Amino acid sequence: MLNKYVLALLVFSAIGCATGSAIAQNSPDDHRQTSTSQSSAAIISSVTQSSPGRYRIIGSVVDRNNTLACGLALASGRCVFSCGPGSPRCEGGSDNLSFGGFDLSDLPTEKDGTIIVQTFVQGNMPGLQVINPGGGSGQARWTAYTSTCCSSSSTIYSVTVDGVTKTSVSTRCDDSTPTTQESFAITSAGLKNFTASTSSACSETSVSGTVEFSANSCYRFNRVIENGGPVTHLESVSCPSSTNTHTLRQADSITLITVLPESQTGNSSSSTAQEQPKIQP
Repeated sequence: MLNKYVLALLVFSAIGCATGSAIAQNSPDDHRQTSTSQSSAAIISSVTQSSPGRYRIIGSVVDRNNTLACGLALASGRCVFSCGPGSPRCEGGSDNLSFGGFDLSDLPTEKDGTIIVQTFVQGNMPGLQVINPGGGSGQARWTAYTSTCCSSSSTIYSVTVDGVTKTSVSTRCDDSTPTTQESFAITSAGLKNFTASTSSACSETSVSGTVEFSANSCYRFNRVIENGGPVTHLESVSCPSSTNTHTLRQADSITLITVLPESQTGNSSSSTAQEQPKIQP
C-alpha cells in the first residue's frame, strides 16, 4: 500500500511542479480557478491562522462528480492523501481523517497573500483553487436553495461555482418535509462564472453567467417563482458564524442583488404552472 502511495506522490509532485510553473507566469493579481467540470476540487471547510503568516486549511477532496475521493491535496509545499485513516503525509507521518478529508497546517502564503490549493484524483484533471486566508481581497461564501416545488415530484436544484457544486432538494408541494440546504462554500472574491440547473417532473431548466462576489460577504442562489415562472435570485445574506450553517430563511437577513432568468433545457410533463412556491413548515 505504501509503495502505491509513494509512486502516486511522485507523479502528483511532477504535475504539481508543472502547474506551479504555469501559475508563476501569471501576474500576482491574476487569481483564477483552473478547475473545470472534468477536474477534481477541494471543498474548503475552514481556514484558520495558526501563527503569524501561517494557516491551517481543513477540507475534502472530491472528484469531477462532486463525490468524496481518494486523492492528494497540495498547498504551500505540504500535501496529504485523502484515502481515509492511515493516509500518508508528504512530510512524513500519516493522517487519521475519514475518507475524502484533508488537513494541511503551517501553510505560508504566496507573495500576494494567497494560498494555492491543488487536488489530484486518478482519472480526473487536476484541480486548482486560490484562496485568500487573511487580508487582501478577502473571501466570499455562497450556497444554493430552492424555494420552489413541483406537484408531482421532488425538485433538485444545483449550482456550480469554481468547480464546487451545492444542491438543494425540495419534496412535492404537498409534502411538508423541509427543503435541504447544504453548507456554505468558500471562494475568492471577484467575478465568478456559475451554472445552475433544475430537474423535476414539472420542468428542466438552467441558467449560467457571471456574478461578482465581494470580499467578506455571503451569498445565496435562490430559485423562486416570479411572474408565473422560475428564476434564480442571487441574494446577499448575513454571514453565518460557521460554513456548516444549513438554515438561512430569515427575511431580514436577505437582500436581492439580481434576477437570473432560467431557460427550459428538456421536456416536462406539463407547463411551469405546476411549479409553485414551497411552503416551509
